[in-house]
Amino acid sequence: MGACEEKLFLWGEVPWEGQRTSKSDLPFAATSKKLVSGAAVANLHLSEKESQCVHIWLPIQQRIPLPSSPLVADISPDGTAPILTPWRIPAIALSDEDVIDFLATCFGKEMLAPGILTGTDIRFFTKVLRFVGALMAKEQFIPGLSERDGIFKAVWEPVIAGKDTEILSTLARIMPHACRALTENKKVRPNANPVDVISWVAGFFVDYLVRLYWIDKPRSKVRKAVKKTVCHYA
Repeated sequence: MGACEEKLFLWGEVPWEGQRTSKSDLPFAATSKKLVSGAAVANLHLSEKESQCVHIWLPIQQRIPLPSSPLVADISPDGTAPILTPWRIPAIALSDEDVIDFLATCFGKEMLAPGILTGTDIRFFTKVLRFVGALMAKEQFIPGLSERDGIFKAVWEPVIAGKDTEILSTLARIMPHACRALTENKKVRPNANPVDVISWVAGFFVDYLVRLYWIDKPRSKVRKAVKKTVCHYA
């Protein structure tokens, strides 16, 4: 899972048997069909029609991109400096609801089912969701305004202050590079700052959860729902 253009994309890897499809396609990328079937294990119902091509920037050695695990492909270091290169992959942009439900299902799990593992990127984003749950339990959010392409939108924004800034800094230090390795344009290298990525994702989560739990609902029910959420992520 990675952040790109203010979206969270689901992508995956499968064991590589040495075959090559094209010079620009990631040889061990999960197909759209495998993405959909794998997501279904986590009760996430997607469609192959939602898939689109994005680019992931990975280091290469021996002209082969380095995988996230030897289980995908066993590439032995050749002593040369890795070169960061874009590779085309199929990915699915998740909706607000799908992201939250998917990460809640994946929390604390390295394996969803035999042969289906969660990557370090997915496990990282569950930690960000847990962080957001704690902010919501303390009611640390305010109304704000976001702008994109000249269009303004009312949003709920997290308030990160005090000890929470230390947590944010810690999350930024441990963020896997894959979380910010996606681009839509293969000619533009990803250069997002980890703090900026986490801040956007946290805002994305807060805005959705506030609208889900707070709008037109009694405060007592809201607190109960948030408490349940935080306990689930703890």
